[in-house]
Amino acid sequence: MKQISICDVTLWGIARSQKNELPSDSLREIVAAIDGLNVDEILIPDSLLSDRDTANSICSAISSAEIIIAVTELETLHERIAHSGRTEYSCRMTKAGNNPVESELDKLKKSGCQRVEWEVDTHSGYSQRLIDDYQGRGIDRLILSDHSGRVLPHQVGPLLKPMMEWNKGPMELGCRFRHDMGVSVANALTAIECGITHLDCSLLGVGPYAGYTPLEELATTLRIHSKQYGGDTRIKTEKLIEANQLVSRLLNLPICPNKPVSGENIFATEAGIHQDGLLKNPDTYLPYRPELVGAAGIQLVIGRHSGKRAVAHRLEELGHTANDAQVMEVLQLIKTLPKGEKVTNDKLTELFSRTI
Repeated sequence: MKQISICDVTLWGIARSQKNELPSDSLREIVAAIDGLNVDEILIPDSLLSDRDTANSICSAISSAEIIIAVTELETLHERIAHSGRTEYSCRMTKAGNNPVESELDKLKKSGCQRVEWEVDTHSGYSQRLIDDYQGRGIDRLILSDHSGRVLPHQVGPLLKPMMEWNKGPMELGCRFRHDMGVSVANALTAIECGITHLDCSLLGVGPYAGYTPLEELATTLRIHSKQYGGDTRIKTEKLIEANQLVSRLLNLPICPNKPVSGENIFATEAGIHQDGLLKNPDTYLPYRPELVGAAGIQLVIGRHSGKRAVAHRLEELGHTANDAQVMEVLQLIKTLPKGEKVTNDKLTELFSRTI
């Protein structure tokens, strides 16, 4: 089974979005959480390395992931590398334009970076000659980036397959997709089917416009369907919820309740039939168990749509012994409550007390 390497671009996404004025302490917290997920690489914008204290704070929080410096200004690269305090790093040229300039490549190589990456737009025309040219100029990894957010899953194969065939040398191909059409995860999975083994992702899909491929969604999908795609990541999925909640809090970016993986509704239901099924066998209605992504557990929401089994289960959890008649009476009392009123544990206890 092949390993799918993940480069986290959350910091890059923050720098290019409206949430780009975080203090260095917050950036350090985010980086530490990302590193704890066991991502392979972390892309750091060179702008964050302009200040020595900020650079040291961020880079010192990374213990396992490889640092990739996103280069926009070659003139200041040497200074910013020095600020990072790192002797081992790689560089990715992110400037507009698809043709590598030899002088720029020379500067990158002379700076001491281990690997040189070049980012290009997926909408540019490609040919075998162009791929050979990238190879000949010593680029180690070519990142195909959907700069416009228009690429659809059925277009990924025709785009990538010829390039995979033309790429005979050691140069690696990677992809980054935008989420404007809501299909970035599908695009990434299609890219994996085409043979791509490197993908850029960000926590919660953080990035400009509608963001990038959400790391938590891609990693969870691959963990569940690794046999189908013939590969998996090294991500510690059990830490995903915690990392997402941290990013949400620090960026003041609320998580939509029905967002895949991290939404609060993912493991919650009030429907009586579903509650009964989940109590008997959670796999009846869940694609994966809550512990896979570090969620608290299944939430049986007690309300007017709940069934007898769920109410009896909750009463038992609260330490109440109820017979069938009492459970049915509690159910009827719940249905008399004003619409919209939540049935908290205290409220349920109060309703049960009326049946004694």
